[in-house]
Amino acid sequence: MSHELLAVRSGTTRAIIDGRAPALYVMTMANGVSAKVGALEAAGNAGTRLSDVQRDHRRREPEGSFPLSLVVVLEIVDLPIAGDHDVDSEERWAELEHLESALRLVLARRHGRLARWTDWIHLDTPMSTDQWVTSVREAWEEVCSLGRTARFGG
Repeated sequence: MSHELLAVRSGTTRAIIDGRAPALYVMTMANGVSAKVGALEAAGNAGTRLSDVQRDHRRREPEGSFPLSLVVVLEIVDLPIAGDHDVDSEERWAELEHLESALRLVLARRHGRLARWTDWIHLDTPMSTDQWVTSVREAWEEVCSLGRTARFGG
């Protein structure tokens, strides 16, 4: 399963990702029963994060859950964090964490329920990458209505 790279900037979506802006991601288990919704300081760190999560969860999950797949990386290019060490960085990271939680809650409500493990949701039915991309786009619209941030466009 390949992953979709999306970038959001002031009302537009583009498939080109520069990897330096913060991001939200969705990764799924091979058996399709659970998904992790998380945040990254930089979108370019998604592959490393996938490896780290997979390594950590191999101790808890049955082998049929692996490999994990990164299905969506949502780069938020107008919320700079990566490499910044100014006084506003912590506030922007907190905003990203709020967006992460909101996205997870919307996806859980639409496709299943929250899991006991932090950042995970349990799915009612497995979803393809295309279904995830569509769902994350729709969920992002709802998240954007909750606060000030970029919006998906055309």
